[in-house]
Amino acid sequence: EIVVTARKMEEYEGLVTKSMDIISEEKIKASGAVKLEDVLFELPGLSVLKYGSYEGLSSLNMRGASSKQSLVLYEGIPLNDIFTGGVDLNLVEMSGIGRVEVIKGGMSAIYGADAAAGVVNLIKEKKKSAIADLTASYGSDNFQKYSISSDYQIAGVKYSVTGNEEKSPGYMENSGFFKRSAGARIAFSGDALDSKLSGYYMKREEGIPFNQFGPSPAAKQFDELFAVGAEETLKFNETKVVVSGYYRGGDLAFKNPDISVNDRHIKNEGKVSVMTSYTAGPVNVYGGYEFSNKSAKSLKTGNQSTGNHAVLTNATAYLFEKLVLTAAVREDIHSVYGAVTSFSGGARYSIADSTDIFASVSQAFSEPTFGDLFWDETLDFYGVYTSITKGNKDLKPEKTMSYEAGITKKEGNISEKIVLFRRDVTDMIRWVTETDGYMTYDKSSPVNVDRAVIMGAEVEAEFTLFDFVAVSAAYSYLDARDGKTGKKLS
Repeated sequence: EIVVTARKMEEYEGLVTKSMDIISEEKIKASGAVKLEDVLFELPGLSVLKYGSYEGLSSLNMRGASSKQSLVLYEGIPLNDIFTGGVDLNLVEMSGIGRVEVIKGGMSAIYGADAAAGVVNLIKEKKKSAIADLTASYGSDNFQKYSISSDYQIAGVKYSVTGNEEKSPGYMENSGFFKRSAGARIAFSGDALDSKLSGYYMKREEGIPFNQFGPSPAAKQFDELFAVGAEETLKFNETKVVVSGYYRGGDLAFKNPDISVNDRHIKNEGKVSVMTSYTAGPVNVYGGYEFSNKSAKSLKTGNQSTGNHAVLTNATAYLFEKLVLTAAVREDIHSVYGAVTSFSGGARYSIADSTDIFASVSQAFSEPTFGDLFWDETLDFYGVYTSITKGNKDLKPEKTMSYEAGITKKEGNISEKIVLFRRDVTDMIRWVTETDGYMTYDKSSPVNVDRAVIMGAEVEAEFTLFDFVAVSAAYSYLDARDGKTGKKLS
């Protein structure tokens, strides 16, 4: 009876034919997690890579894939960076999240380029209402954090509002930070129309205590992000029409007055989509059209923009009260790298009242970033030596074939799941450096050259001993190898 949004629409968890983990509001609260990385770290197949100090970059690694291949959504709005494609998990405060849904495996047939490895969907709506929830935290190095949230319903309108502030002077010179963030969700449900409006905002300033040359006592990083999204659902008996869209922007700047560094990247993205869902007995068909536009104004790339048109359709059939079949196909037409086709298919079968087996296959892709396509930088060392960093507009997307099979059992107070998977990645983008051999110049540029084969297994179990005690365990095994040589990858 758990309702999820794996296909951009509400459906029961039992109709999903891929590996899926749901972290409920109760689990989030019981864990005491204050950061998204704390929640995701406990799931099999997911790891978190941290760089720098407390507020430094926290990057998601899903089944051995890079951060840019895992789509992280906040109420349907991407948190992935418009310029690099990756996501910083420090953007999200768990005080405003009602549940977290994680779908592993290629999801490009539904969500497009950023979902080659999977999707993390953050839902603000909470089951338990509270007019006001206040939290204050203090720690070493004068760490301070304050949060306020309100989740309530007034005259049929549900709302969720959250505000956060955290700061610390840091544990060493130039390691301090100051961050403010806010999120909101307003929803209204009627007989023929459902409406939702959501958004978030984050502003952060932090010192960079070290760089590749050593201590950097004056270097600073400034981040500012905002997003607004809207969704209207029209209901006509068995048919639903969903019109949605969002607009988001970001401003990232690095400043170091000691060496005259003033590097800035302004990023924007807008997306609109029109989808239709039709249900006839045990079959549901969902599809439509979407358009997105990304732009960047950067000192390293200049003013650049890209556009993407996409059409998609997917279907689910629930047969004999035991068998679920799913299929999806999507066609993207991008202004730079052209047309790309994604597809997926899956099945789920109930072999007993509490035991399901499932399997899926999908073809997904990850697009070149703005830096891969447009980076343009030349460093001249007093006319003697030139270092050239140049993007490549002829790059193709990285392509992934994903295969997965698993078994899940939920009986009484015990739940168990075992999953085997394989990912074959081709046309991987790697930056290579050419030199003339005389120390006259180095030229670095990206090319589609690498291949990888990634296989693994995930095992997880949970046992609820009492209403107030639960014991869980998870194990992941990952084997990543070069697709040409067979050698293990780091």
